[in-house]
Amino acid sequence: MTIIDIIKKVGQVNKVAAEWLTIEETESYTRIKRTAIYTLINEGLIESMELKVRKSNKRGTRLVYLPSLRSYMLETMRAEEKRSSQAHEKRCEAILEKSNHE
Repeated sequence: MTIIDIIKKVGQVNKVAAEWLTIEETESYTRIKRTAIYTLINEGLIESMELKVRKSNKRGTRLVYLPSLRSYMLETMRAEEKRSSQAHEKRCEAILEKSNHE
C-alpha cells in the first residue's frame, strides 16, 4: 500500500456529514447573513442550541441543526415555486381572455 492509498483511505474514513453548524458555518453554507439566521432561530423556523463546555460558562457556541435548515429552505423553495406557477397561470388566463375578446 502506497502513501497515496493510505491518504485516500483516511480521507474517506474522516468524511462525516455534519448535522450541526456554527452560525459562521451556516452563513457560509447558505449565504444568509447572521442577523437573518438569528431571526429564523428566534421565530422557530429553524432549530438551534447553545452548547456549553462547562455549565459554569456564561456563553456557549450557538449551533444550527442542519436538517431543520434544509427543511426550511425546501419549504420556502416549494412555496415560491407554487406562487410563481400561480402567477404564470393568471398571466396565461389574462392573455387568453384578452385574445377571446378581440
